[in-house]
Amino acid sequence: MRPLTLTKPKTMLPVAGKPIIQYNIEALRDCGVKDILLIVGYKEEIVRNYFKDGSHLGVNISYATQSKLEGTADAIGYGKDFIEDSLITLNGDIILDVDILSEIIEDYEKSKPDTLMVLTEVEDPSAFGVVELDGDNIINIVEKPKKEEAPSNLINTGIYIFNKDIFDKIAKTEVSPRGEYEITDSLSLQIADGKVVKGHKTTKEWMDIGKPWELIEINEELLNNIEGEIKGTVEEGVTIHGEVFLDEGSLLRSGVYIKGPVYIGKNCDIGPNSYIRGNSYFGDNVHIG
Repeated sequence: MRPLTLTKPKTMLPVAGKPIIQYNIEALRDCGVKDILLIVGYKEEIVRNYFKDGSHLGVNISYATQSKLEGTADAIGYGKDFIEDSLITLNGDIILDVDILSEIIEDYEKSKPDTLMVLTEVEDPSAFGVVELDGDNIINIVEKPKKEEAPSNLINTGIYIFNKDIFDKIAKTEVSPRGEYEITDSLSLQIADGKVVKGHKTTKEWMDIGKPWELIEINEELLNNIEGEIKGTVEEGVTIHGEVFLDEGSLLRSGVYIKGPVYIGKNCDIGPNSYIRGNSYFGDNVHIG
């Protein structure tokens, strides 16, 4: 994601008016999950200063700083003293359909496995962690296999519900060949110990935003859901078609032609005589001439 991430963490890159991670925080809130722990590190002050205690979003946010980048298992381990019974774990750089959270919470409450892992089917699983199932239970996880050697087309989405047993397994997880503590290795320890690691297959949408074009794709998809609102100033001679959100302090000058959906942040100066195409997003303090 460089150079976009030179100034901020990837999870704070804006998509349709919000940082990527805010969509997940709001999705958790809408499913009744109010106590949230954010594991931070790189440029963590940006995350802390933006979300603060989470009260303005209707949640309670706590923070833990991952002192060294030692993998997903190490990061999840910071949640040990945060929970009483179970926790939902999400990667910070995904955006998912809120219905996924609703359905996995319901599934977990009914079946009570030690771990529930959300799976989705892809055509080529070779770039992902691929699972082998026995019924609904995961019996093997293979990281990035060759396509012809993959045990299935079902991949790990990075969305989990764990009970406290995961922390015992994290403590026993050894460093992987790439020098990190991998949560999939911790899950393999659970499987070897006879714990129930359930796979939950979903067809709902989710996107792992790891590349610039994925940022563009999800921005376009989310912009198609915005509701137009004019909080700024629009001069005479401006033409607007479709949904346009214009935030406070922003100005559309005469001769501007906008084809929505378009999101324009605070204190922007657009025009004169500019054409803004659909699915465009402008952050705060942008000048288009």
